[in-house]
Amino acid sequence: MVTVFIPSLSDPPTDRLELKIPLQKILSLCLSPYKWLCYVGWAIYNIQGYLSTDAEGTNRLIDGVVLNDEDILYFQAPGFVHEGVVQIALVKRHTASQTSVNDTRVVQYRTDISNRDGMCIFTGFTGQACHIIPFARGTGNMSILVHQRSITPAINDINDKRNGFLCEYNLHRLFDQRQVAVLVTPNDILGREDIPQAASPGLLQDLRSSPSRLSYTLQHINITVPQDAIMVNALGAVNNRDAKFLDCSRSGLPHAALLHYLYGASVVLAFGARDSVKTWQATHEWEQPPTQTPATRPDYKPRDYHDRQLTEEKRQNAYLASSTGVQNGGRLTEEEVMAFMFEIASRQVASREQAAWEQRKLEIDDWVHGVNSTDASATQK
Repeated sequence: MVTVFIPSLSDPPTDRLELKIPLQKILSLCLSPYKWLCYVGWAIYNIQGYLSTDAEGTNRLIDGVVLNDEDILYFQAPGFVHEGVVQIALVKRHTASQTSVNDTRVVQYRTDISNRDGMCIFTGFTGQACHIIPFARGTGNMSILVHQRSITPAINDINDKRNGFLCEYNLHRLFDQRQVAVLVTPNDILGREDIPQAASPGLLQDLRSSPSRLSYTLQHINITVPQDAIMVNALGAVNNRDAKFLDCSRSGLPHAALLHYLYGASVVLAFGARDSVKTWQATHEWEQPPTQTPATRPDYKPRDYHDRQLTEEKRQNAYLASSTGVQNGGRLTEEEVMAFMFEIASRQVASREQAAWEQRKLEIDDWVHGVNSTDASATQK
């Protein structure tokens, strides 16, 4: 296992969250383990960092270094705000908007995605509308991410088609459980040439096309049940399969920034060491936006047949996950991971707004000083 310590949200910041990742797994996802680990750090913190062999970051590694399963590394994120309580007012201001839950908007979301994708973008079979940022997280959560990741044009609704894609049922389930993720290249760290080729071709009769400038690559992060791995491979959704769309217009494709965010969360969920949780949990209660009615709650009863069926499937999957210990058996839970990711985003937005406010204050002080100087000169004359 390659052990990587990533920055925490605790005080002191010397406490870190521990990731333990098999080197063979990394090599199945990227030809350069160093670059992949840097990408994961960037996906989590939205900061281009580097790896070192010491906690202080002085023994810096460079791309091309050969990694081994016994290596102990540290991801350094220059400028990351380790400490500090995010003001509740900030979160409430950015998360004031509420998700549209009316049937018309949900149906329109599914229609928009179907028109763009046609079928499951990875298998070519019938697909379900799959949210990238989960519907239950709500538009308020999305608003923080839009500001943190500088998404333009802004995504103002969790049911925006850029927050989803068509996905075959079994693949949808694994995506929701963060066992598979979508890697978009090229990005700030990785190029297309860094990703291994898929082991087998897709459906020959699939006449859709892949985007010319971006690759949407399905990656098997950590499929925990062997039967699931056999099933998705049989469907053609093999590791490193590239997506295809009916309409490849770049402005309407799934947004890369959202997929990067979920990729980072998937890696933390899959490989985060449970016994290191206490080292990154802050001493205060993290402020979370109100969630929308989750599909797993019994009082959520959509009227549309398709949505009722999908809701029931998600309830069953949530029950199976909790009863078999998939989520709680020595691993981080999705709630812990998503809270961690949201707190990072909130702190960065708060820090950015604080810096902008201080700069504005300096400008106002300079203007006031200039006005007073002019008045004083006029009075002397």
